[in-house]
Amino acid sequence: MRHRPAAFLSLFLLFCSTTHAQPLSGTQALDAQGDLAAQMVAGIDKFLLREIDRSVERRAAHWKRDFSSPANYEKSIAPNRQHLKRIIGAQDERVKPVQMEVLAGPNQDRVIGRGQGYEAGAAGGRGRGAAPRAYERRVCRLHRYPGCRPDAGTDRGS
Repeated sequence: MRHRPAAFLSLFLLFCSTTHAQPLSGTQALDAQGDLAAQMVAGIDKFLLREIDRSVERRAAHWKRDFSSPANYEKSIAPNRQHLKRIIGAQDERVKPVQMEVLAGPNQDRVIGRGQGYEAGAAGGRGRGAAPRAYERRVCRLHRYPGCRPDAGTDRGS
């Protein structure tokens, strides 16, 4: 009784190893040569490029644009813009007016981060405040070499 599962498993594995995979009716074994992944990517690329070309022709069925005036054009594409806003999740209206509060005390540094050309301050509310930094003063050193004329390289017409 203890050996029954082992015997069953042995017979099952023996049976599986002696049978050969038979293709289903209407199919054949895959015998393609070369890089199958590259062939698949090339086929997908070909399909997508063809679909992109076809989409230009089918676009007119979805876009009912009115070119008679700018106002009519804006009105005619409004449903498409609403559909796009729903797809990308941009349906929330902006907060009006924006209400921000500074979270740093009078003797504390309000800057919590710096990047190239901007500083981010400690502020609360919806969003984050960022302001351009004051331009850093650039120091330029002029070197005068013997034999250089002050007007060399200028176009004075002389």
